[in-house]
Amino acid sequence: MIEVRPAETHDGDALGEIHAAAWEAAYAPMFQPDFAARAVESRRGRWHQRIAEGTGPILVAELDGPAASALLLRAVIDPTGSGRDLQLFTATPMDGAAVSRRR
Repeated sequence: MIEVRPAETHDGDALGEIHAAAWEAAYAPMFQPDFAARAVESRRGRWHQRIAEGTGPILVAELDGPAASALLLRAVIDPTGSGRDLQLFTATPMDGAAVSRRR
């Protein structure tokens, strides 16, 4: 079962690992290895601060247990009043397996 909940302080490490693994799988092959390694590492350390700052809702999706994806929303200054913008969605790379399941 997939459970979605607000991120809590203790989720920082798991969200960092999810973000780093997803970025590495998607983008690292396009960059020089030293740049890619630094970029992956920087993504591991961002989430504790993002959660603590509370600048926007951060949601965690758990798939039958540990965190499997992260969703970060941020407020948008928009004169039309549309409200929110999806800033980031990242999920654990799963070797082609689908995260969503129909029951």
